[in-house]
Amino acid sequence: MRSRRRGLAWATLVTGLLLVLSTLDAMRWAEEEVVIDAPLPEVWAYVGDSARATEWSVYFHHITPLDAFDGARGARRVCYRRADETGPRWDEVITDVEQGQVVWRRRLRMSDLHGFSGLAGRLGPHLVYDVEQRYTQLDDGRVALRFRTRLARHRAAGLLFRPYAAEVRRVFRLNLENIRDAVEARSRGQRYARRHAYEPTHPYD
Repeated sequence: MRSRRRGLAWATLVTGLLLVLSTLDAMRWAEEEVVIDAPLPEVWAYVGDSARATEWSVYFHHITPLDAFDGARGARRVCYRRADETGPRWDEVITDVEQGQVVWRRRLRMSDLHGFSGLAGRLGPHLVYDVEQRYTQLDDGRVALRFRTRLARHRAAGLLFRPYAAEVRRVFRLNLENIRDAVEARSRGQRYARRHAYEPTHPYD
């Protein structure tokens, strides 16, 4: 009887730990998704073109690619918060590209953050973020585009990232809606009317 109780106690403990770990992992990710009425290759090409970022980002002003193969595996780029390239900036590299029958992905590594205020400014040069762009071909011909990111390489990543997660999701949502409108307009041969403007000031600047 005693060994049976001990076994149940261990099973309960393990189950509890697994639940905690899964909750912390979920806390680490911030993500948003939008559905775009355009062919998958068009969505992929538009988002992968760094020069187009000025048209849709509400947070960074522009992206400067460092390699001729922009949008492909291994491509590096620098994201600038402001037009004059002062203030916040960070580096990105595309670490992996996947093009399956239904799902396409770009995985990026974001690092070397500089020019931020507060805790983000003090820790920025030492932090690394995982970023994923997921493109899913839907049965009706549309594309579900999902942006997600998490703080990587830190034991307390979920707790450190949690205060910023809501703002990251807000920015993702606005950016994705701009991307949707831009891609759909281009696909239909229409003029793109930007929905969400670039935000020149931000609490974390």
